[in-house]
Amino acid sequence: MKRVYICLFRYIQKKVHDEVGFTLMEIVTVIAIMGIVITMIFGFLVFNVDGINYGSGQTQEQANLRMAALRITQEVRNSVDIELSDTSMLPGMDYEIYVDNNVVMLDDGSSTISLSADGMQSVAFELKEDNSRYLLIITLDTKGSTLETEVLLNNISTIDGAATTLGERVGFTLPPVAP
Repeated sequence: MKRVYICLFRYIQKKVHDEVGFTLMEIVTVIAIMGIVITMIFGFLVFNVDGINYGSGQTQEQANLRMAALRITQEVRNSVDIELSDTSMLPGMDYEIYVDNNVVMLDDGSSTISLSADGMQSVAFELKEDNSRYLLIITLDTKGSTLETEVLLNNISTIDGAATTLGERVGFTLPPVAP
């Protein structure tokens, strides 16, 4: 039995050394394995690119919210008169902030300035009294994020009792500029 084994081993060893090239089965197996490996690598890369794009979109959306909140805060903080409404054109107010076509707009009566990039779905304003001072609570909404911020109104100590304390538009008047 031992002799047959040795002879068979020598035959296989000689046969392997005499052949040149690859069989069709070997080539098909290598191509299949390479296809599986490439598919796994490609799937991993697509997953990572999608994650980066999603994260980048979220970052852009949140930056847009923060920028709009900052611009609104800068405009409204020192107002001497303020009024909230859900209708357009607040009478007697020099400026008005609202959302139009997914952009937060500042209207001064003669021109309109964009305070945010595209993507803003809504803005809501609320007046709230806090220790005999007034806060303007601003809630900004985009498709995937919401930002709420409070602005201390420096020059407003009283508000008309009949005034609306909730609204989608804020109208305000700034103090006169000293020469």
